[in-house]
Amino acid sequence: IISMTYFPGYGRATCIDFMLNHAGVKYERKQLHPVSFYAGSTKKTFGGLPFCQRSDGSFMQETVPIARYIARIHGYWPSDPKEIFDNDYLVQLYQPVLNEMDANCFMFGAKKEQAKERREVLFPKFFEKISKYIKEGWAIGDGSKIYMADFFLGTIYTDLIDSPSSWMSKEHEEYLRKQ
Repeated sequence: IISMTYFPGYGRATCIDFMLNHAGVKYERKQLHPVSFYAGSTKKTFGGLPFCQRSDGSFMQETVPIARYIARIHGYWPSDPKEIFDNDYLVQLYQPVLNEMDANCFMFGAKKEQAKERREVLFPKFFEKISKYIKEGWAIGDGSKIYMADFFLGTIYTDLIDSPSSWMSKEHEEYLRKQ
């Protein structure tokens, strides 16, 4: 990967940034303003963000497939079938959380309020489902390796707890800080 394009700030690209940086990949992080994305040809061409360009000139789209590509190349993909399941399970559980981050950024008025109500239901269910992994130190397997899911779960802190633009409630933030 030689470049990644995404909106300025946090979101779906954070885990990809984490993986590429951790792997020591030199790439260009291109930022695209939301108005340019929606008004220009990028949305028509790529459908969504992020997208990455490879050194052969081809493009890759969608966060999870890009992350899997990076994980397989740089050793962040498990080899044990149960660890593969755990990795995919955690990443899949996190997708609705990512969707709500987008909703918070790009919705206004009543729609934003509805999104807030959805989050109040979503977060407790999400934390309940991942609590086993939290208790085990966010680890898959014996915790001796870092996997793709670890980068996704790391964005809970950077994008939701530590971000000045986070929509996370104080109750959920306190729960996570105790873990």
